[in-house]
Amino acid sequence: MSHLDKLEQNWSNIARSGEAAKHIRPSQSEEEYWESGAITARMFLELLPDMSDKVVLEFGCGNGRITKELAKYIHLIYAVDISMDMLDAVEALNLANVITHHSDCTTHDGRITTVDAIVTQCVLFHNIKADIAKILTQFGRLICPNGSIIIDQPIFEESAETETHIGITTLTPAEFVSMLEAANLYHVGPLPVNPGKFSYENFGPNYSKLIVLKRKR
Repeated sequence: MSHLDKLEQNWSNIARSGEAAKHIRPSQSEEEYWESGAITARMFLELLPDMSDKVVLEFGCGNGRITKELAKYIHLIYAVDISMDMLDAVEALNLANVITHHSDCTTHDGRITTVDAIVTQCVLFHNIKADIAKILTQFGRLICPNGSIIIDQPIFEESAETETHIGITTLTPAEFVSMLEAANLYHVGPLPVNPGKFSYENFGPNYSKLIVLKRKR
């Protein structure tokens, strides 16, 4: 079973359990869970221009925790996820301007041609390095010339690759920049680099900071 297969199985199991909130933080309530998604959506929107007439791709939409709030301000959202069970949950929200799309984003299937922005949180780093590079390449192909890509990829002085379906892959600045160059992308502003090597005892001060990417002209 490939790493992507394990990811799909894991997120589908979480979706079917109906306990997505407990997966993120066992002590939080359903209300807190959805509010955390609304907060993240507003963080994305602060980094984007007016999206009321734009098309946005949300990679790793899950059950719509962030999508639900984004949909209030964006013309059209492609909600993309590796798990059909998660996408079923998004469709159950009955959001008129959201189209669900089953994909791991490592290849381009042609069903989505171009978008004005791509957003993702707590998704990219669950992949292995080779798949992160492939996903960034697809982002570079999908984003329009003046569009923005917003991600939260942890950058550390020493990298580490996940060995489980829900682990965390971190990249060094050099690894990350190399992947961006191959994808025809660049990062805006300084990279939020964390000292040392990631561990669950050392998340680092910049672990979850958002990074804005642009396509090279």
